[in-house]
Amino acid sequence: MNYRISNELLNSQLEKINSLTLGGYLLHFSDGVALCKGSRENGKVNVSGYGTKKQAYNFMQAFIKGIIAANDMK
Repeated sequence: MNYRISNELLNSQLEKINSLTLGGYLLHFSDGVALCKGSRENGKVNVSGYGTKKQAYNFMQAFIKGIIAANDMK
């Protein structure tokens, strides 16, 4: 499926990630998009690496599936 990934779609995935975890994840836009852990004030750790919006969306989808799988193993 070829469709454009909007900032709103990325933010909805971010909300899902933060609801499945203890939170603290954010998106950083700079020469692409990266999923990061931390805060803008205290620094952040890049989790995904920078990529296109499509790459960030795909990474976030896989990340969500991984979180769900890890929770199922508990």
